[in-house]
Amino acid sequence: MSAKSLHELIADIKKAIEAQEGMRSILGDSVVGTTLAVLHDQLNELERQATYQDVANQARRKLVTVLFADVSGFTAFSENRDAEDVTNLVNRLWIRADWIIQEYGGHIDKHIGDAVMALWGTETAREDDAERAVRAALQIQATFKDGVGPLPIRLKVGINSGQVLLSAIGSQGEVTAMGDTVNTASRLVHSANGGDVLISHNTYQLVRGLFDVQEQTPLMVKGKTEPLQTYVIQRVRPRAFRIGRRGVEGVTTRMVGRETEFQTIRSALEQCTINGHVTVVVVKGEAGLGKSRLIYEFEAWLDSHLTEFYLFKGRADEETMSLPYRLLRDVFCDRFQIRDSDTQAEARGKLMRGMAVMTEVGSEERASLIGELLGFDFSKSIFVRGIRKDARQIRDRSFNSIAQFFTELTQHSPVVLLLDDIQWADNGSST
Repeated sequence: MSAKSLHELIADIKKAIEAQEGMRSILGDSVVGTTLAVLHDQLNELERQATYQDVANQARRKLVTVLFADVSGFTAFSENRDAEDVTNLVNRLWIRADWIIQEYGGHIDKHIGDAVMALWGTETAREDDAERAVRAALQIQATFKDGVGPLPIRLKVGINSGQVLLSAIGSQGEVTAMGDTVNTASRLVHSANGGDVLISHNTYQLVRGLFDVQEQTPLMVKGKTEPLQTYVIQRVRPRAFRIGRRGVEGVTTRMVGRETEFQTIRSALEQCTINGHVTVVVVKGEAGLGKSRLIYEFEAWLDSHLTEFYLFKGRADEETMSLPYRLLRDVFCDRFQIRDSDTQAEARGKLMRGMAVMTEVGSEERASLIGELLGFDFSKSIFVRGIRKDARQIRDRSFNSIAQFFTELTQHSPVVLLLDDIQWADNGSST
């Protein structure tokens, strides 16, 4: 029966009720009352069905992040305890966990016994929905790391991102998320260890660079023909960088046909780390052969295999190749989050603070010389004033400062410098 015919029937029954009310003086209250009781029951049922069907017709697909949190070993934990005590304990836990989820912008979809399902992106999608979900999970784990009250309860969390169908289910027409994305998140939480936050590769693609992660052995789960690549979130990464992506947002494809080149780059870094020598790897090829994809995959590998390293990135562009030192500027702007919309004062502040955090010795002089070369106007600096009109001396001393800066960083951790599309590099940066 269509929603339209349901509403027509509802209208007909309402008219019948009005007609019966007008017959009271003729038929009497007893007869009319009996008839009205039947009509009102029919009306209530039809209105319930219409409400359910209206909600079902509003089913829509959304790209969301799904979080499942579950109490590890709950059955064994509650076996020899009073049911009321267990209920009070679980209620205390979920009241606090729900509050954290909501504070990070999540929506509580449902509680299922000792588990909760939460969603990000169902109403208003945000670019950082996946990040918010992971941060909420870490906060929940930190809150309950010592248990709930005197009892040592450990939570496990599974997170997955992807498309779901938001639709009504059940006789009451509750709206919930359904589909493979939800099922996979549920599988992840059951595969996680107590105290862990286990995420799928889909979620990892959305939060790369923001957290330290530990790549897991591919996981076989029910309903999947291929093993799932998963990651355990360890902590928020200090001074996190977000990995940029090319292509269609939310669509992930595996790199094909470049495994040999990929292994060469990985081996070069591993050897460089062992022997402490500077190593340069140049990837050459015609447009469209996957050079940028190699860099993209290498960043992913770095993110999951090296926890202590400095990453600097820059990309040259055909439109800016005539601007002096533009590629170098892009490298420092990316690292210290200097935007084109920043004022000169804001840009100078970010460069000074960023370099001071990384290398305390001589950071002010280095930042002043490098910033002047890159166009951030350090003309009032005592390190620049006397040589500002001597372009050659500015260049030589700035390049020397850059060399010292990177050399000092390597005393603590490896430094990885990724430069993309260097065929468009300006002359100043490439010399």
